[in-house]
Amino acid sequence: MVADSQRAGEVIRGIRALVRKDKNLARSVLNLNAVIADTLRLVSSDILLRESVVTTEMDHHLPQVEAAPVQIQQVLLNLIMNALDAVEGLPPAERRIIVSTRSVEGERAEVSVRDFGAGLPQDRPEKVFDHFFSTKQTGMGMGLTIVRSIIETHGGKIAAENAPDRGARFVFHLPAVRGDSKSQAA
Repeated sequence: MVADSQRAGEVIRGIRALVRKDKNLARSVLNLNAVIADTLRLVSSDILLRESVVTTEMDHHLPQVEAAPVQIQQVLLNLIMNALDAVEGLPPAERRIIVSTRSVEGERAEVSVRDFGAGLPQDRPEKVFDHFFSTKQTGMGMGLTIVRSIIETHGGKIAAENAPDRGARFVFHLPAVRGDSKSQAA
């Protein structure tokens, strides 16, 4: 619990720094698979309470990225919690989320969070990133705006799409670390 509360404090400090546009956030070389595993451990009780299943499909050849760990964890927390909200109305046996990673030509790391809920607005799925737009009745419409800002600050891109059968898929890319760095901080 102490570690979780310290992490929560780091997330809040990270959001404050983002709002202040603080460019001095400590970045390090990250193994995104490890960051995802840590994030899933953080939300494991929420996953159990919501009677949902989160599976992972990790690319073990995923390139490392240089990023602020707390901010990337904030992105993942937001996407995973949104996915949990999206499947909440389904019968427990159908509450599935898939988090996956893959290398894109060794130049970028791709992370995908896919749910099997109702999906995104049909007319323009990308509007979920607009300020104050929310598909939730109690949503403020800021979470995905912050997510996009964090990813873009790290030189990446994020997109949202409806899955062909049902549900939504959020995908973000971050540039791979250049050079021979073998450090795998998480």
